[in-house]
Amino acid sequence: MTKGRPWPPNSGSQPNAAQPHLARALDLRQRLWGHADARTWASMHALGRARAGQGQYAAAERLLRRALELRTRGLGASQRDTLDTLSALADLLRVDRQFEEAQALVRRGYDLRRAALGERHLDTLEA
Repeated sequence: MTKGRPWPPNSGSQPNAAQPHLARALDLRQRLWGHADARTWASMHALGRARAGQGQYAAAERLLRRALELRTRGLGASQRDTLDTLSALADLLRVDRQFEEAQALVRRGYDLRRAALGERHLDTLEA
């Protein structure tokens, strides 16, 4: 799986096999640590990416938006994990043909990376 990108449906990857495990991990982490814990946010991100890979765009979008909201609040908008979730959401919206919002998120991610890392940093250039 490419960083920040959902699996394309039928790409040969097997996110479907991982989904039950990712869903269980998210459930356990929510019960153990609640929504104010980085491990819960990581599980939301991972399950959102897996669902995107299976074409479950609405479910993936809900998970990624929630992970982005919580990571932004808890880690800050310029933190790497937050930016990775922002990129994953932008990619999902692009695949789901929500081009205007996807473009706005890509621009936001680029601007945040440029401000935090500089114009020549690899993460900024890949954004």
